Parts: sequence; C-alpha cells; structure tokens
Amino acid sequence: MKRLRHPETERNFPEPVPPSAPAFRRRPSAGALVLVVDDYPDTRELLTLGLREAGFRVAEASDGRMALERAWALAPDLILMDLSMPVLDGGAATLVLKSDPRSKHIPVVAVTCHDLDELGETTRRIPFDAVVRKPCLPEDVAELVVRLLDDLKSA
Repeated sequence: MKRLRHPETERNFPEPVPPSAPAFRRRPSAGALVLVVDDYPDTRELLTLGLREAGFRVAEASDGRMALERAWALAPDLILMDLSMPVLDGGAATLVLKSDPRSKHIPVVAVTCHDLDELGETTRRIPFDAVVRKPCLPEDVAELVVRLLDDLKSA
C-alpha cells in the first residue's frame, strides 16, 4: 500500500480507496493487518499477494516461534497459521497465543493440507476461529478474512 505523508504532522496516512475500487476494498476490514505464517515461501507469497490485492496489510513469519514474536510486536488483526512447521508447529503456537493476554483476542485461522481428524484429538481442541484446507485460492482466503474481520467489527 502506498503511503501518503501529511506535511504538518509528518505522520503516514493510508492512500484513500477510490470509489471505483472493488467492493471488498471499501469494507470495514480493508487495511487490516494479517500475519501469514507458513514455512513454505511460495505459500506465504501466494497468500500475501491475494491479501494485498484485497486491500490488507500483510506481515509474514516462517515458523511458530517467529509467529509469536511478530504477533506480540505487531498485534495483527488476524493470523493465518500453517499447522505443520519446524521450530514450533502452528497448533502449539496458537495455544500460546490464545493463552496470552496480548494475543488471546486475535482470530487464528488454521491453514493446512491435513484433515483435522487425521491430526488427532489434541489438534481438534486448539481454539482456531476457522480452518482453511490447502490447496486454496488466495481470493477465497481473502474473502474468508474479510468475513471474519467484518463479523468482529459488527459484533
């Protein structure tokens, strides 16, 4: 997203969304920060491109430990979390996020190629706000993020 500088306050303001922009870019969730967590760079890139096209700001992490650090530092509006990752898997990272007062309010969407039933009882108990099965289309993920964030803002 291109940033505009306000000469008097020297603060950054987001570029206004033109009325001709697609409807999803004019929604309340436009401009929200989404943290994309996946150990595969291609998957992160694909999801990031789709989310940016939908008007979101995006930060990335390549494992669960980095996800915790970025979530606590950036306070994203939503996290897309792969389950199978090195260092700290997405399920364990989500349990830590949901038990910490700094991050327990952040919606976490599991993004996985596994069926949750295959992963066992422990994984089914993790408090994900939604689950997306890979392979997935970036525009479908962006639409899910829009719905989740708009539902939160209207609640």
